[in-house]
Amino acid sequence: MYYHKVATDFHTIISKHKEPSGTLLDVGCACGLLMKELGELGWRTYGVEVSDSAAAFAREQLGLDVATGTLMGAHFPDKEFDLIIAKDVLEHGSRNEESSERLERLVSSDTGEREAKRILPGSTLNRSTKPR
Repeated sequence: MYYHKVATDFHTIISKHKEPSGTLLDVGCACGLLMKELGELGWRTYGVEVSDSAAAFAREQLGLDVATGTLMGAHFPDKEFDLIIAKDVLEHGSRNEESSERLERLVSSDTGEREAKRILPGSTLNRSTKPR
């Protein structure tokens, strides 16, 4: 239920910026529940996950295309994705600048939109901090 709500929220946000379909990368996709929900909403989903067991579950139980490893080690071509979600991931890495640059290279720029609109980071810190 939680992942259905999160997927619906992401889908609503995405719809404001572009047609809500295309190729999506979920960085730190865990066992793929968000990917599964977004796939049911029309996205072609791919994921990368550091946990062997979570990535295996996503592949074996949900039939998802999930690479095991890190964003920096994943072999995706540049400009491959229309949208990238990195929910609760970037704050855990030690190579944030390199990771951000890698994300920018992976996002397709066919539409001329600013890439920042098509990389959706999110974190517990961002959600729990009160605006000033």
